Amino acid sequence: MAERTTPDPRPFAAVATAHLMLLAQAARMDDRPLLRISGLLGHLDAELSRRPAEEITRARDLLRQEEDRRAPDPELIAELRAGVTREGRPHLAAAVNLLIEDGFWLAHEEFVAACVFRADGYAVINWDAARLALNGGSIPHSTAQRGVLDAAIALGGNEFHLDLMDDRQRSVLLLAFTTALEPALDPRGSGPSFTG
Repeated sequence: MAERTTPDPRPFAAVATAHLMLLAQAARMDDRPLLRISGLLGHLDAELSRRPAEEITRARDLLRQEEDRRAPDPELIAELRAGVTREGRPHLAAAVNLLIEDGFWLAHEEFVAACVFRADGYAVINWDAARLALNGGSIPHSTAQRGVLDAAIALGGNEFHLDLMDDRQRSVLLLAFTTALEPALDPRGSGPSFTG
């Protein structure tokens, strides 16, 4: 026999906020965007009792709009990829692809306005401006998001001098990064171990 559960008596926004905060803590992510979302949900609480299905749909639409706002502009992505092709340097491709795949920084208009130069059909990132934007703290971000931009800046600014390394040095660097990322690559620990 299935266990019967009683509905949570708290307002929808309170329950949703509690769940969002637990998810943020579990994922160790910045909870500020989630607090904004929970604020949006809070405005819906009064209406939920009168028109629950309609308001839940509206809440989902608001959440989708928030998610869409955080997605990088597809035209910008195409222009950045064209800029990488134009430059033809692998470390730039790695840096730009990191920011494209992560999506966080390129979705912020403030970052794009301060750090991306757009020309006719292509765009390039000014890595010095990106460092200033990161250290200036004008865009709220988590420690993990800071780490992504730090890595992109190091790659894009060629701080590792990858173009000057021989094959052995690149292999050693690859092994070091693979070792550092090993828990993320295989969280169960069942894959090959690079540490011993």
